[in-house]
Amino acid sequence: MKTINKGDIVYYTRVFPETGTYDLCDLVVRTVMDNWFCGVDKKDKRAYLLGFNEID
Repeated sequence: MKTINKGDIVYYTRVFPETGTYDLCDLVVRTVMDNWFCGVDKKDKRAYLLGFNEID
């Protein structure tokens, strides 16, 4: 697994199974801790808190 650092760009996909659609978020990492990181969407400035156990 690659190390995630502050300032990195990562992609996060939100899937909506009810409608069969998805949303691709372009995140800039702003905070990195031991078991989670926070990224901010470039487009709408929404913050996403993601655990390292949720990514592959």
